[in-house]
Amino acid sequence: MPPLERAFRTVLAEELAGQLSPLTDTLLRIAESLSHPSGLRRLPRRELPNEALDVLASSLATLDAGPEEEAAPEARPCAVIGCKRPVRSLGYCAAHYQKRRLMVASGRLHHAWTEDAAPNSIPDVILGRKRRESMEALETAVTPEPVRPSEGPRVWVRKKGVSPVVPTPSGDSQPVLQLAQASVIPTAQRSEREQVASIVEQWASEFRANKHRS
Repeated sequence: MPPLERAFRTVLAEELAGQLSPLTDTLLRIAESLSHPSGLRRLPRRELPNEALDVLASSLATLDAGPEEEAAPEARPCAVIGCKRPVRSLGYCAAHYQKRRLMVASGRLHHAWTEDAAPNSIPDVILGRKRRESMEALETAVTPEPVRPSEGPRVWVRKKGVSPVVPTPSGDSQPVLQLAQASVIPTAQRSEREQVASIVEQWASEFRANKHRS
């Protein structure tokens, strides 16, 4: 072994022996006391104060009982007297809430039916039917007026085997054929008269011309 290493080991052993000597002495004394039963010493019992005992007992009881379950809150009853259903909105159950909405929409809200009223503090209200006059007025407003036929030329349908008939200004009905004949005859007579008048005028003009020449 090199001299440097030997010197280092010696210094280390001496240092450890100096540090561990108190611990070694204590362990030796404990070993000697345990080896002889008569040498054992009873340690004095230390009593805890009453406050500490109470705190310890309460903590043990809490651990044994476990977490207590929170009690569910009781449901608030409806504001209408005699109704035991739970509140849905504005202090009323579902049915009475819908009734209140209907009263508000129809303009018949009771003065006692306020929002967030106390439970079982409002008298119930029976909604009556609408008056007959209002219903009749509603039907009159909804019923459309009858549409009158437009005043125009009437269409006459000719039946099979019957000559067509046309109403006259006097109100009588005459066949179309008679009306056509009645309209043609005056026209023919008028044309003959015109021809005769033109011939007479021609003769008169010729006669006047011959008279002037002579």
